[in-house]
Amino acid sequence: MNENKGRIEERVNNEEPEPTLIKSRFIDSGWRLTIPKAIRDRLGCSPGTPICVSYDGIDIIVKCPTTCTDCPDVVRMGSLGKVVLPPRVRAEANLYRGQVMTLSVEDGRVLVKSGDSQVRCKACGSEMDVKEELANVHLCRRCRESLQKAAVRAVTWR
Repeated sequence: MNENKGRIEERVNNEEPEPTLIKSRFIDSGWRLTIPKAIRDRLGCSPGTPICVSYDGIDIIVKCPTTCTDCPDVVRMGSLGKVVLPPRVRAEANLYRGQVMTLSVEDGRVLVKSGDSQVRCKACGSEMDVKEELANVHLCRRCRESLQKAAVRAVTWR
């Protein structure tokens, strides 16, 4: 019996740190970013929780503090884990709607980074509904439609 108690105490004292959660989400049309349930549970955030959103020049930092005196941008978490990104953060981080973001948890906060493997439209820079039209020429739906209309006008112009 004493052997088992020693093993249990040893496990408690040598607990391994929790693995880092990494998820991908996109910014929707209302400038909202959904924090996945696993991350919300780990941070102890629930609907209506005040959330601090800031940008440090590299990452967007989302945290669920009990009191925060250094963050000017405090928003409330929505019922499905959605957080509206404040205008100042959007401008500083150069974000756009539809952008895919990578979320990870470090030191009790969520670090949000722009996804690196995204394909952007050559014409407007959008990442939504992008397809390769020619070799290494990627266009979004809106730019493809504009290009098709211009081609039809050019052919029927005569």
